[in-house]
Amino acid sequence: MTEADPPPPSADTGREAALRALEQPRRMAPIAMLLGFGSRLRSALRQFGLVLALALLRSGGRAALTLLAIGLLITAVASILSWLRFTYRVERDELVAEQGVISQRRIAVPISRIQGVSVDQQLTHRMLDVVRVAVDTAGSADDEIVLDAVPRETAQQLRLVVLGSADRSQPEIADDPDPADEGPVLLRRTPRDLTVVALTRSPFRFLGAAVGSLVALSSSLDDFVDPEDVGRAVQDNLPGTSTVFLVVVLTLGAVIGLSILGVHLRYHDLELRLTARGLRTTSGLIERRERIAPLARIQRIRWSANPIQRRLELSSVAIDQVHAGPTGEAVTGGVRLPGTRPAELTALLDLHLPEAVRPTDLDRRLPRAVIQRTLGFVGAGSAAALTAGLILGGPGWWTALVVTSAVLIGVSQVLGWRSFRWGLSPSVVEVAQGPFLRRTTLVQLRKVQTAATTRGRFDRRRGLATVVLATASGAVRLPHIELETARALRDHTLAVVESSDKPWM
Repeated sequence: MTEADPPPPSADTGREAALRALEQPRRMAPIAMLLGFGSRLRSALRQFGLVLALALLRSGGRAALTLLAIGLLITAVASILSWLRFTYRVERDELVAEQGVISQRRIAVPISRIQGVSVDQQLTHRMLDVVRVAVDTAGSADDEIVLDAVPRETAQQLRLVVLGSADRSQPEIADDPDPADEGPVLLRRTPRDLTVVALTRSPFRFLGAAVGSLVALSSSLDDFVDPEDVGRAVQDNLPGTSTVFLVVVLTLGAVIGLSILGVHLRYHDLELRLTARGLRTTSGLIERRERIAPLARIQRIRWSANPIQRRLELSSVAIDQVHAGPTGEAVTGGVRLPGTRPAELTALLDLHLPEAVRPTDLDRRLPRAVIQRTLGFVGAGSAAALTAGLILGGPGWWTALVVTSAVLIGVSQVLGWRSFRWGLSPSVVEVAQGPFLRRTTLVQLRKVQTAATTRGRFDRRRGLATVVLATASGAVRLPHIELETARALRDHTLAVVESSDKPWM
């Protein structure tokens, strides 16, 4: 008689083991006391630094040193007590944290409502082999629970519990007992790629910083050096150049160098993988960041490109989950991918939404009445300013300034109107706008939380309306479209949401 084959391992083996490991209350690693001390000290200096400086000036340093010693002692005691009184555990499918020295506070977050577990490693964390964990839900502006310093194993257990529970019904989020899942690499950024990103992401910032620094230097240069001596020295050492040119070149070099350094520090060794849990990114030189975006929880995908990036066929992609926040890059609820190439963007869009369900063309635009009204306002305002100026003081340099500003504003408004395009398929809306920084947003209609139409005085007179489709990570706004189209889009969106049998997250 042959021995029966052993039963296949349960899909919940890894998650159940993690649940058992997290049942007992735990404290953070002792290094959390030092991190908390540093955070409290910085906050205290921001609030009371001026008082400390005044005490130092008036008393010759004795009172200031006394206040500083008392403040350091209080901060140290508070950090120790906060660490002792902070515990966390998993209890009945809830992540529970208890904290508070004087008043006890208990935070209970249902695991099914947790949208993500972000893992960061600053330099101090990497030296001590611990990580910072932030638990994010859909109903808060900030992270609900933050663990400043825990072992990486604990972070992996939390992710296994969260991502192995909430999305169990979604086939693309399989329960993977191995936290170190290594799926195929979708994109990777080399140092050369990051340098190109830094040089192309904000070209106007370089010029503005150079001009601003030059103006500041020119206004205070006479207080420190003799301009004639500086100019003579520059001419002797660098024939054919001038002081102004040298200052501009040095300032531009410094600004560009800092921009390159900042991009390399944040996105060093950026890598995006498709794992069993979704999209996972790791990046950072000094502070190592790790983000996971489960495919089922993606609320929208945005990408943008300025004229230089469009010329090089590059774009910056944002994959937003619940609580993705504003368009800045330092948010916790999404994945940011600078320097994305067309093939990489297409692959990401195909993972989120097949090409067959996306709009085939952005063939809708704003009515001409919108730009006519805007140009009318610009013209009327400019005419009023010119008339008032001529009556009060006559023509002057300001006349050219008003005319130039009116022309620039008018041209930008026309270009903005011409660049606004949107398209609609039965299940997806896509919006593109911006004449210089081209921004495109793709949203599944079933992810929409609210669909509303608003009508101002101009809209009512022209038979128009503005549609706002709000998701859990932000809203898509279609201003001043035909009233019948706006109502049809609103009703269609609500019908898709009500008839969909898939969860919105």
